[in-house]
Order: sequence, then C-alpha cells, then structure tokens
Amino acid sequence: MRHLIRPLLLCGLVLSGCGPLMKDHHGAPVISPSGKYTVFAKVNRTDQNRPDYAHVVIHLTDVTGKELQVYCSRAGDANKWALGWMPNEDIVILQSSDVGSMAFRIENDSLVEIVPISDEMSFRAEILKAKKY
Repeated sequence: MRHLIRPLLLCGLVLSGCGPLMKDHHGAPVISPSGKYTVFAKVNRTDQNRPDYAHVVIHLTDVTGKELQVYCSRAGDANKWALGWMPNEDIVILQSSDVGSMAFRIENDSLVEIVPISDEMSFRAEILKAKKY
C-alpha cells in the first residue's frame, strides 16, 4: 500500500494544476468571400454554470465589427471542429467530429442553418478540418 502513495500523490498534484491552465477559446475572425462579414468561434472552457459551457459558439459580425448574431452550435469542444466559409459564397461551414458538418446561409444578418447540406459543403467541411488538424 505504501508504494502506491507516491504515484497517487503525484497524480493528484498534476490533476489539481490542470484546471487553471484551461482558458476560454477565442478564434481569429475569418472574412467572408464577399468581404461583408466575419465569423469566429468562442468556447467557454471555464464556467461550467453557463449553458454554453464546452460548446462551439459562432459569432457573426459585419465588416465594421458590429456583432450581428451569436449562435450556440451543437458542436462540443471536446471533439475536433473547424469553422470557415464556402470558397465563393457567404455560407458558413462548421465541421464537428461529434455532430458532423453544418452549414449556414446569412439572411437578414442572421445565420440560418441549411438542412440537408450539399456534398460540396460536406467536402468543404472536411477540407477545413484537415487544414486545422
């Protein structure tokens, strides 16, 4: 039993220090193909009491930086995910290993989910994930 005390103590010290190292994620804004919008993701990794804890939250802004919409996606931060645009149109793409690929068109300065997404959108989502990871 004594030979287990040191490893258990070491594990406890390491794990207790992990919490303060976790920080919220704030992704860099990505400009839309038209130049009219930017999109970026935030992840609340620190406040477990908030409903957006560990979810990828999409922020849509206009060219001046004015926030137009905040969209809490179903994508979890515990898995791989990537955010970007279709190359030639203002359609936001979110690829997530846990919920799959999602696409959003912009209507009246709001994100509207496209269901089902096209094969071209799915392919773009996989490219975004491959670039990120």
